[in-house]
Amino acid sequence: MEPEYFIGVDISKVTLDICIVNVKGDQIAAYKTANTESSIADILGVLATNHKATPQNSCFCAEDMGLFGSFLSKVLTTGKYRICFESPLRIKKSIGIQRGKNDAIDALRIARYACANFNSLRFRTVPRRCIADLKELSTVRKRLLKTLKLLSQSKKTEDYYLQEATSLTGSSLYSNTLVAIKSDLQAIEKRILGLIESDLKLARLVKIITSVPRIGTVTAVQILIVTNEFEWITCPKKFASYCGVAPFQLKSGTSLNARARVSRLANRDLKSLIHMAAIGYAQKGRSDFLAKYYRRKIQEGKRPMSVVNAIRNKLVHRIFSCIKTDSLFVDI
Repeated sequence: MEPEYFIGVDISKVTLDICIVNVKGDQIAAYKTANTESSIADILGVLATNHKATPQNSCFCAEDMGLFGSFLSKVLTTGKYRICFESPLRIKKSIGIQRGKNDAIDALRIARYACANFNSLRFRTVPRRCIADLKELSTVRKRLLKTLKLLSQSKKTEDYYLQEATSLTGSSLYSNTLVAIKSDLQAIEKRILGLIESDLKLARLVKIITSVPRIGTVTAVQILIVTNEFEWITCPKKFASYCGVAPFQLKSGTSLNARARVSRLANRDLKSLIHMAAIGYAQKGRSDFLAKYYRRKIQEGKRPMSVVNAIRNKLVHRIFSCIKTDSLFVDI
């Protein structure tokens, strides 16, 4: 059913700015409310009373602000409203040159973006609880790993360059912290594995993904989170573009004719994980298909990083192919 109302929501930490427009993009009303579940539920009642806005005749759109949009997502999906969380960069580039900025104006621009691009909007479905829990655990794990890396590197530098007495003063202050972080990491990884084993569907998906050589549990978990168990992203080419391993041509007239390059607009954490999996095939001594493919392309004069990127794409297609057929990977 084509919506009668397009409702743009500008999300901030404590407030939401809401703007409602009609099918022509004309502003009907604007509201401001607190970013809490009760306040969002109240504003839905106001929209229903004042404008007859229902889940059937309205469409919500907001910028993807991560955790700040949790209450909005929960209330709208519970009420069976259509909600799209769109990339802020996509919205910014689609509306052309703009002057001035505040929350109310941003809500209006988001509403008009939804009105103009309704047919291409991707409406959000709520992930299962196990996926939400995996996302939270993975986020904490990343933070701990960054902290551990920072402190470990500082300790090595201090021990090498500073005198013994001075270095002991520095590194001894956080030696217990390093032990605690490592312990917390082990506990989180144990919880992640327990969460996977406790859900049959999740365990099956992880088993299929990790059946692809050099793809581990950490990479499998990240793939399941960003694809919502392959519901949000079902095409391997779109996933390759999302994680920054799909090359794009750079050509225009006679003045620009550069070789194809991957885009910087990507999920860099996921790209790094897939890259580490692919780079292993460039190591000497491997005899599987992709290792032979790497050596053959290098002998043909291909650039090493271009070949590694081709392997990254092949890994992505292997994963999606196995998921589509619900079968474990078998190397040839």
